[in-house]
Amino acid sequence: MRPTPFRLRPLPPNTPPSSPSPPPPNTGIPRLLSLAIPHRRYLYLGCTVLLLRLPFSLSIPHFVAATISSLADSATGPDFTTAKTNIIYLAVCGTIDAVLDFWCVYLFGLCQLNLVKTVRTTLFKRIINMEVSFFDKTSSGTLTSRLNSDTTEMANDLT
Repeated sequence: MRPTPFRLRPLPPNTPPSSPSPPPPNTGIPRLLSLAIPHRRYLYLGCTVLLLRLPFSLSIPHFVAATISSLADSATGPDFTTAKTNIIYLAVCGTIDAVLDFWCVYLFGLCQLNLVKTVRTTLFKRIINMEVSFFDKTSSGTLTSRLNSDTTEMANDLT
């Protein structure tokens, strides 16, 4: 014998549901992260540059300490050749670090701007498609504020 399929019958009009419906599956943090997917190449490239920059950033304090210790060694006197070599290494590593830092800031900033544009465009499309009663309840100042400041905050959280 086959079991009969369970079917929901519709609620009569003006009857509230017995329990709150679960939130849609694509809300909150997963939805926010899904907005970053089109810009993932900038994020990946920015993270790669950040990892390439790390050894140069960490070497700067080492070369500063090595330069100071070579000049301040009281037992044998200052070693100017070692200090000169460390200063050259410091300049090279500092320059490479600065160039990679520029690209890091540029790529993450570009990604953030694109995210803000995407979020604002999506929000604006949703606002345009709202019912007229929504505009009666919500002031235009609130909508403008949300369109400007909240979208920037969300993009800051993602980058």
